[in-house]
Amino acid sequence: MGMISDVPATVAAVKNPTSKIVYDEFVLSMSASKDVLALASLEVDLSSIGLGSTVTVKWRGKPVFIRRRTEEDIKTANSVDLASQG
Repeated sequence: MGMISDVPATVAAVKNPTSKIVYDEFVLSMSASKDVLALASLEVDLSSIGLGSTVTVKWRGKPVFIRRRTEEDIKTANSVDLASQG
């Protein structure tokens, strides 16, 4: 309670039901079901991303970072000793 949210109060109320609020069945029926939300997708043309470049796209209102790695980037990532990482 008392938390500032990035979503409108009505959305927050529907996503976090409480016994203090009486929900109208019509309002609840307008919300996307979890299975529909799980199917949400985004298509990005990866062919336009040059080697060593990073692009940022929004998916469901959140940033997604896509990087086309160079051979050196891949070698550097593969050289990390995962067993020594905390």
